[in-house]
Amino acid sequence: MYSQILILSMRCKEKQKALRGFQEPFFQSCLVSFEYKNGLRGLKGEDYEKKKVEIHLKAAQRLLKVCLLHGGVYTKFGQHIASMNHVLPSQFTETLSVLQDKNPSVDIKEIEKTIESELGGPISNFFSEFDETAIAAASLAQVHRAVTKEGNEVAVKLQYPGLENDVLRDIWTMRLLARAMGYIFPEYEYTWLFPEFEDSIKLELDFIQEGLNSERVARMFEMEDKVHVPGIHWDYTTKYILTMDFIRGIKITDRKAIEFCKMDPKKVAETVTKAFGEMIYFHGFLHCDPHPGNLMVREMPKERQKLSRFFRRCKEHQVVLLDHGMYRRLDPAFRLCYCNLWKAFLTRDHRLGVEQAKKLGLQESGYDFLSLILTWRPSTTSAPIDSRISEFERQKLKDMYKGLINSELINSFLESLPRDMLFVMRTGDLVRGINKDLGGTTSKRLICFGEAAIKGINLKNPGEHAHPSYAKLKEERTALLQLTQPYADINQLVSSEMGFRVSTIGSILDLAKMRSYIWIAESIIKIKWWLSGNRGFTTRDIG
Repeated sequence: MYSQILILSMRCKEKQKALRGFQEPFFQSCLVSFEYKNGLRGLKGEDYEKKKVEIHLKAAQRLLKVCLLHGGVYTKFGQHIASMNHVLPSQFTETLSVLQDKNPSVDIKEIEKTIESELGGPISNFFSEFDETAIAAASLAQVHRAVTKEGNEVAVKLQYPGLENDVLRDIWTMRLLARAMGYIFPEYEYTWLFPEFEDSIKLELDFIQEGLNSERVARMFEMEDKVHVPGIHWDYTTKYILTMDFIRGIKITDRKAIEFCKMDPKKVAETVTKAFGEMIYFHGFLHCDPHPGNLMVREMPKERQKLSRFFRRCKEHQVVLLDHGMYRRLDPAFRLCYCNLWKAFLTRDHRLGVEQAKKLGLQESGYDFLSLILTWRPSTTSAPIDSRISEFERQKLKDMYKGLINSELINSFLESLPRDMLFVMRTGDLVRGINKDLGGTTSKRLICFGEAAIKGINLKNPGEHAHPSYAKLKEERTALLQLTQPYADINQLVSSEMGFRVSTIGSILDLAKMRSYIWIAESIIKIKWWLSGNRGFTTRDIG
């Protein structure tokens, strides 16, 4: 009888928790909708702009409140909003930036219970040192510094207790809110996004899967000294605990700290852009969550430094990639198509661009839309790569799409894209934001992506033979693979792991062609630009 009462009591508490989890987000969503719908009504000019800033700030503060209150999925959403500094108002990005590396952490007693249940004993059995205060608290887990019995300094990532149930509830709540919002405002119907989001979150909750992702991407960059991935300590890793090498570094967007340490922020931006270009266009195995809290930079370890300090203006740097839970294996056909699409953008090959857009299931006009979304300029622009489009082109675009572009059309267009495209676009947005914060240029970013695309075009798509290093890992980790999702798409091999190599001659010819075309086209365009009386070019990333 007592046990039945206890079970009923627990179920009642769960229902109350679920109800609270719905009430606050729903209430705040209604307030934000009301403020935007009615707060700007009848205002014009300076009054309109002033009120809009005020409403933006209120909306951002309401969203931050919900994220801090519920954590988990909501925090991940808030982190993404904070990283979109090239699109969203500063009131949102600045208010929500605290979510990138500062979140509420759970008590050490809960951590001790997790370690005991997962590793089979108290903390002292496995670690000679274990810092009680978390050094980082993310959306799904918190991280503690520790030292193993073998003397290795490690970072121990522990999933929040009961998180799996909370995530399922939060996804249900967000889906319900999205449906309600879509019913009230049909142009904001985004429920089609949830299946992919839900699958991604489920994989992210499995730390063994994250460890495998980490090792795969580490092998992909094993020949690149400027990119580092912390090693995994499998003896101290389970589905809910991930133990990796402890790395000291600077937050990737802390430009002042990078300069203080005599490293070049623009060179760091270039390394980040090249690394993610390689993942997208060449490997097709993509880290989908590179917000500033998941990347660090440090001075290049002495054993890897190539130049004597007497020949360097700045210290050599090394970018550290963290948090490998949210990954995407791009469809091979999509990867190749996307490479050709970027080649078309940079060489202004309209025929090739339209051809690739059709392969993605779009109409001919879809290529222009993609050009605007991905490069912030129309495919027929006469502006140089490192400059904004002219006022004439801007007005022409406004006139062309006036009355045609609305939220419903944008939503419909995004829904028609391959799902891989959405993950690539999100990652591209995050990389663009980091590049902007570090003082990187649009021209350098686009050309880095273009060079990676040329390399990817000359890499054959999957065949039968696996790369020896992956075959060895698979043999060593069979048991671990069985514990995760052995048939999940994420664990399938990509071309670069199958022993395929880039066609060197083809790649050199294509790269030379692209470089020469860009140089000639840019030179002509810049001369025309100056003769037309336009001002100089910007040196920062403008999108």
